Amino acid sequence: MVSGLANILGIIIFSKMFTNKNLEKYDSLFDVRGNILIALWGFTYILTTNTHNNPIMFVFFLEKMLYVYNYYKALSTDLKNINSFWENDKLTYTFLILYGVIDLIFGLLFVYLFFVND
Repeated sequence: MVSGLANILGIIIFSKMFTNKNLEKYDSLFDVRGNILIALWGFTYILTTNTHNNPIMFVFFLEKMLYVYNYYKALSTDLKNINSFWENDKLTYTFLILYGVIDLIFGLLFVYLFFVND
C-alpha cells in the first residue's frame, strides 16, 4: 500500500502533474509515458497489498531493481548534471537524488514478501 502511494503521489508531485520537462530531459525513463507507467505500477502495488509468498512480489522486486540500477548508473556517471538542477529546479534535483534509495527500500520489501509465508 505504502509503495503504491509513494509511486502515485511521488510521480504526480515530482513530475509536476506530468509536465516536468526537466525529468524527461535528464532521463527518457521519466517522460510523460514513463511517469504514467510509474503511477500504474503504484496502483498495481496497492491492488496486491498483503500478498505474501507470491511470484508477483519477485516481479515487483525486479522492476524496482531496474530503477535502482538506472539510479546507480546516473549517480556514478552523471552526478555533475544532476547537481546542476539544484540551482534551477530543486524538485527535480530532490527526485533524482532520492528515487533510487526509495526504490531500493521497496524492492527489498518486495523480495522479503516473496520469501515470507502468511
